[in-house]
Amino acid sequence: MRVIGILTVGFCVALTGFYITNRLILKSKQLKRIIYFINFAAQKIKYRKETVKKIITSALDDKDFSFLFFKDKRYDDDYFKKICFQNKNLYIDDEQKKMLYEFFCGLGKTDLSGQIAHCEVYKAAFENFLIKSDEENRNKIKLYPSLFILLG
Repeated sequence: MRVIGILTVGFCVALTGFYITNRLILKSKQLKRIIYFINFAAQKIKYRKETVKKIITSALDDKDFSFLFFKDKRYDDDYFKKICFQNKNLYIDDEQKKMLYEFFCGLGKTDLSGQIAHCEVYKAAFENFLIKSDEENRNKIKLYPSLFILLG
């Protein structure tokens, strides 16, 4: 019975390393998709002069943004707060969530050139987050599974 318990604990500890690694990979993928969304929004604003509501509605149907937006079509004042801070499918850090919320809150508040500049500023910020995340991944993706298997 002890052997089974020890093996079970070891297996669970080893799986924890793979779980942490998976979250790091998901974080990088989501940062890439957020940058893609910012480009998507900038293009919609620049060439089609679409409103924020239309941009969000068109993004709801895109599978690349499924982690970011709720399928709930209600678009109220707290929608962006819910997306950024209550979304269980969003694996980015708190600082990045705050930046994403600020990005959403700033959409539609200025003229066309201001909106495009707004998108460019946040795109650059999220590209910096992605670079840092990729560096972290290079260091930790191989380390965590090996370390947790050893601990297990």
